[in-house]
Amino acid sequence: MVFGTDLYGGVNQVGETSIKTKFFHIGTIPIIPLGSYYFVEGSEEESSNLNLLVYQSNSSSFSSIEYDGVNAKSVIIGYIRYISGIIGVIGVFLLIASIFTDGGILRETTFFINISLSLFLILFYLTYIWGGNKNIEDIVIRQFSEEYFGIGFNPDNIKKDMAQTVIDTTQNILIENNIDNNDVLKNIDRYDNSVIGLVLIKLKSEVRVNNEDLKSENIDKCLGKLI
Repeated sequence: MVFGTDLYGGVNQVGETSIKTKFFHIGTIPIIPLGSYYFVEGSEEESSNLNLLVYQSNSSSFSSIEYDGVNAKSVIIGYIRYISGIIGVIGVFLLIASIFTDGGILRETTFFINISLSLFLILFYLTYIWGGNKNIEDIVIRQFSEEYFGIGFNPDNIKKDMAQTVIDTTQNILIENNIDNNDVLKNIDRYDNSVIGLVLIKLKSEVRVNNEDLKSENIDKCLGKLI
């Protein structure tokens, strides 16, 4: 029997990045969630600015950043999507089979049971609607992180060591472009959204590292300009 780990439950997609959860699986059945990732589907190249990639195999590195813990929405969707997909496909096959078999009342009963099973495909489809991202603040932050780092993450949900790397990297970008972080906050109307977005990512990462919300006023100022 095949077992190992794989990613399930893609949710909250922004641009090319979704949140997926790594499960221990048996066969193709997701069993135990091990951790979630901001994951760029099919990407095997390093981002231009953030040269620390967490989700790795022996042969390649994927553009991913490890979530701090597991994303509950991804876990739930991962289970529901798998179960509803399997039951729905079985129901369709049984429905087709029941149409071409005889059996009187038994056939009629089987027919309606198989229709019910087939409806699980609708549940499978609905997981992609429920798995969408409606949090405008999260979307805005992740759009800018994808612009600068090639992966759409929110510093609120990443591990502290990665958040510190983000702080250092954003600071280097600001210095290289002769941009003063404090001047951006004091004269925010003079700067375009891409600069404000970069400062926002830095501020959010600093809050994540320092476990404080002292920068909330500046964060709100940046978000007010971007939303």
